[in-house]
Amino acid sequence: MSIAIEGFAEDKAIAASKSHSQAEKRRRDRINAQLATLRKQIPKYDKMDMAALLGSVIDQVKDLKRKAIEVSKKKQPKFTFKSCLGCSNNTK
Repeated sequence: MSIAIEGFAEDKAIAASKSHSQAEKRRRDRINAQLATLRKQIPKYDKMDMAALLGSVIDQVKDLKRKAIEVSKKKQPKFTFKSCLGCSNNTK
């Protein structure tokens, strides 16, 4: 009877290992698909290793963030306290 229990435990361990391997392969496939998408978004970087690609993406995101801040600063009206009071109530 202990042989049957050991065989069952071994089969269960093999099934768990196989399931884990399949899940890990799906995870790697998703990562590789996302990296391929990133490579397409970065100009002139079709062939590069993962570290270089991620570094380039980080630089691009920082640059876009800086540009977005510059644009938002240019679009914001610059009111002083006096000009706001003057605009809203000219009766005094």
